[in-house]
Amino acid sequence: MSASRQAALAGAGLVLTMVLWGSMIPTIKIMLSVWDAYSISALRFVIAGLILWGALLYVEKGRPLALDRRHWKLGALIAVFATFYTLGIAHSDLVTAALLSALGPFVTTVMAWAIYREAPPRGIWLSIPFAVVGGVLAAQGERVGGGFGFRGGELFLIVGQMAWSGYSLASQPGSKACRRFALPRRP
Repeated sequence: MSASRQAALAGAGLVLTMVLWGSMIPTIKIMLSVWDAYSISALRFVIAGLILWGALLYVEKGRPLALDRRHWKLGALIAVFATFYTLGIAHSDLVTAALLSALGPFVTTVMAWAIYREAPPRGIWLSIPFAVVGGVLAAQGERVGGGFGFRGGELFLIVGQMAWSGYSLASQPGSKACRRFALPRRP
């Protein structure tokens, strides 16, 4: 495959990811009118797991998969994220959920510094206000589930965001978080 084709596919994949990620809160809020939060979480987790499992099998091209305890711990963090995040959306106003989601880079930066003593990346303090403004703009005009306010689900959103941040930090090879999170591999 040519480099330009790879770049185009990568760009298309990034745009698709942004659209899916950006539409998550309003979509889940709509789905909550039909299904309960636990069913939605399980469905999201199973569908994503199957897609990613298939991608892993494709990339590994028949090589044996060496899943260890670290992989299962990372999966547990994603399960906590999916469940708590969906519960948070179910019990929060839409704009509040979007604003708390926009604080993800801040939560990750604080966790990396407080737990793993990793210095904040260059430019993060400039990018966080842009993320928050983006969250505000994304939530404007939505009438699904109301506006801004506190209804108790915000704590679920924060715990979910912390699980996602923990997963993101622990998944980066070579980071302090990854080294601390990982169990020694068996020979």
